[in-house]
Amino acid sequence: MGVFGTGTGPMVTCAAVTGGLLIVAATSYHLYKRRRRRVLIGRVSGLVLHPIKGCGQLYVSEAECTDMGLKHSHLRDRYWALVDPATATPLDTKFHPKLVQIKPRLADSEYFIVEAPGMGPLKIPYRPLTDTERIEFNHADRIEHGKLATDEINSWFASFMEIEGLMLVQLADRSDALSVSEHKIVPSAKFGAKKSDKVPYMYAAPYLVCSQGSLDDLNANLPEGVEDSKIGAFRPNIVISGAAAWDEDTWNNIYINNIHLKVMTPCFRCLVTTIDSDTGVKNAKSQPLKTLHKMRMVAKSERAQYGADSSSPMFGIYVLIRRDGQIRIGDEVYVDRR
Repeated sequence: MGVFGTGTGPMVTCAAVTGGLLIVAATSYHLYKRRRRRVLIGRVSGLVLHPIKGCGQLYVSEAECTDMGLKHSHLRDRYWALVDPATATPLDTKFHPKLVQIKPRLADSEYFIVEAPGMGPLKIPYRPLTDTERIEFNHADRIEHGKLATDEINSWFASFMEIEGLMLVQLADRSDALSVSEHKIVPSAKFGAKKSDKVPYMYAAPYLVCSQGSLDDLNANLPEGVEDSKIGAFRPNIVISGAAAWDEDTWNNIYINNIHLKVMTPCFRCLVTTIDSDTGVKNAKSQPLKTLHKMRMVAKSERAQYGADSSSPMFGIYVLIRRDGQIRIGDEVYVDRR
């Protein structure tokens, strides 16, 4: 027994060391293969915040990619929404295109400013007000919560939009944000969403990525006499230039500096794409949506996996964040593919 005992010690140790080395080698090779699969496909050409859901956009040269969407200085993406008291739902651009005429701009560390035709500038504080009511409202078949703005702020929006009692609400705390997996329209859990993935007042994911190459191809296919569409009509957060048209269909992960974005699903488009993102004027011929219907439909046999919206055409991709960081115009964009 003694000989057996002393003889097996080195053998067991040797086997353990060998096994450990094999695991390390296999892991290193796997990581090497993953990194080798990453390819440079373009650069960041646009960074866009939509502070108030459905309203005008703010283009910036740099931003922070956080777990709750883009952040520039103290301003965040879709942390505010305008709620109609008659329906207890946020105003939707496709029914209220005038929203895009409400333009945000940066001011200082305490507030940002919005402006609209015929209205004086309005200051909106970044910090949620502590002495205003917390309300709930219905957003895409989900119950959301937010802090109510002051009467002065609400009156400004009600006057411009001509909707009595219109309310500006703000996402006051991350704990009030819903999980991506709670979305009832897009079955996001099938595409890598976790309960910890939170979104502000957005439909499906904290980021929407669009390709300039795909927009160029779409515009090239518009009927003669139809004005080219602007990228703003698709309300992206990150615009990538340099990639081939529709190459985003093959992307699995996106890497920008230290940022890691996980591709979730295509974005299925609606009438908002027919509204000029600067003026709010609708395209009389329902373009470019009509052309997208001819170019970018999911096969009927595959629609069930994407949910109710998949009978609409695709443009852009919803992405989740797996590692945050700083992003700037001109940054290189790498992807690996499915």
